[in-house]
Amino acid sequence: MVIKLRSTICLLMLGLIACPSISADEEGFFFSNQEKSAGSDSDGDDSSVGDDIDVTPYAIQAQLPTLVEEEPDTKPPAKPKAAKPEAVSKPKPHPTPSSAAKPTLPGEVTLSESAIDDYCGVNGDCCATTCHRQGCYDPGCNGDCHRIDYGYYDERDFFRSGNFYIRGWIDQGATFNSKSPKDRVNGPTGYNWRSNEYMMNQLYTIIGRDVTANGCLWDAGGRVDLLYGTDYIFTQATGLETHKIGNSPRWNSLAPSGLPAIYGLSMPQLYAEFAVPLAQGTTFKFGHFYSLIGYESPMAPQNFFYSHSYARVYGEPTTETGMLASSKISPNVVVHGGFSQGWDIWETSLQALSFIGGVCWSSHDDQTSVGIAIDTGHFPVQANPPEGDDRTVVSLVVSQQLGCRWTYIFQYDFGSQQSAFTNSQNQPQTANWYGINNYLFYCLSDTLAAGMRVEWFRDADRFLVFEQAGAAGFSGSNYCEFTFGFNWQPNDRIIVRPEFRWDWSDVKGSPQLPFRPYNNFKSSYQFLFATDIIIRF
Repeated sequence: MVIKLRSTICLLMLGLIACPSISADEEGFFFSNQEKSAGSDSDGDDSSVGDDIDVTPYAIQAQLPTLVEEEPDTKPPAKPKAAKPEAVSKPKPHPTPSSAAKPTLPGEVTLSESAIDDYCGVNGDCCATTCHRQGCYDPGCNGDCHRIDYGYYDERDFFRSGNFYIRGWIDQGATFNSKSPKDRVNGPTGYNWRSNEYMMNQLYTIIGRDVTANGCLWDAGGRVDLLYGTDYIFTQATGLETHKIGNSPRWNSLAPSGLPAIYGLSMPQLYAEFAVPLAQGTTFKFGHFYSLIGYESPMAPQNFFYSHSYARVYGEPTTETGMLASSKISPNVVVHGGFSQGWDIWETSLQALSFIGGVCWSSHDDQTSVGIAIDTGHFPVQANPPEGDDRTVVSLVVSQQLGCRWTYIFQYDFGSQQSAFTNSQNQPQTANWYGINNYLFYCLSDTLAAGMRVEWFRDADRFLVFEQAGAAGFSGSNYCEFTFGFNWQPNDRIIVRPEFRWDWSDVKGSPQLPFRPYNNFKSSYQFLFATDIIIRF
């Protein structure tokens, strides 16, 4: 029994789902599924489909009674009318006050517990049509019907339900480069791009209100994220933190060199969210939010590693500004669809829209999930005068649980930008990029896991990383990296992430213009050792 219980805990801890669900949050690797995505009951954005199971060690401990066999109850059986529907698990991550504590509204008819159960079909057939009435929730014919605490919703529920929150974290660390570059830049590596010095990557604060999306009730909420630290430069949006033309800073200062300052402030999310009684939970976001694309997240606690992949830094959008609808159309499928101003854009002189969408499927046993997302539309390639052309990126993420301790993640991205650059004949050319990421995680104990990432990223036309597209004398387009590290979480407040990383690239310049990606543009490879600590509040 002890072995079986320990295996169950490891399974919960390493059960990463590649798609952010309609309820995702900013928990750490042990504490939540990867969130990018969208949805309701959300502490986080993100960015695709998971589940609402809290897998923190403390939550696991609280769930242990459901994982072990219970001893037979020798007490006399209770009368049917004394049975309370609260004994059935509710599809809400946050508990709500009991109906007994709720004051009676004018004209309200108070029903007994058994009467409400009969109304919702709890005491009868699970597939009874009464289970679809207002105030009831039907998880499907394979489950039990049960009532939601309130069959109505008013402004008092909005302020009383406990969904308001203020939380965040501080992420700080250091990266040591074997070549000790004089400019203290780890080449194109991100987000830990500074070498041999302390970095406060993120002082991250979130203020908002979760929405309850269960297919029964209307609800409203929203969220604002503020990030101060060295990671701000990776989460800026044109027209918000920077000017529409020239991308010069609006909020932040420039360093004496004329480059952006090392530390700055960004607001990667600012949106209103509404839940509507459609399907098994549907939400609409309006505003500024994280993208659906890819596996890794800009929010530090959602990633196993301190450093990020080339695909995350260069090949995928970070934020969108527009509208995103997310709907759980079945227990295993979540679909997303909406529009935005384009990659990392708040406002530009070029008025254009991009389509953003995706779908994610997870198996009934949560061992497998598959998610695909797309971002396509007109994208500005010139600011003054404003000109643009089509940009598209597609991302496929597959997650597979391998026994109780192993988890494998596969990601493939493909992107293209039309009219990205001109050739020697001054003809517009299309730039392409694509890559493969492999992640493998192993649960060593209840608080410690090991993991590795192997990535190949091809900036086929040298358009993204160093913006050398069309430049004479340059060759090569491949970037490879191997990362191995650990994730230690002694409690639900602290995350420590040491890692070793090796980078290599075949990009180089001409004999007349020597160029390499690393060590002050002198080397084709680098070795890094990095570690950080995340403290949640």
